[in-house]
Amino acid sequence: MLRHPEWKRFTIRTVSPHLPDDKPGELKDIKDNLTKNWPNLYVKKNEEIPNHLEFWKHIWKQHGMCTIPNDPHFYFRANMILYKYFLNI
Repeated sequence: MLRHPEWKRFTIRTVSPHLPDDKPGELKDIKDNLTKNWPNLYVKKNEEIPNHLEFWKHIWKQHGMCTIPNDPHFYFRANMILYKYFLNI
């Protein structure tokens, strides 16, 4: 139990990873798979198509950087494997 007066302001999002920046180039071999199965559905006003890479960077920074191993390719590939597994149940 937190006994400090700041406990009321604590949220899970308060704890964020402080690790090296992402490596988007490592996703080249799974980019088509990610585009098909994990697309960015939000299109900004100044874009004609969604920016998938920026979306995946956001996902990596928010959720993937705390995984072990700290490897974007491993994180996204593992998620695609799980997605396909649960899709077929």
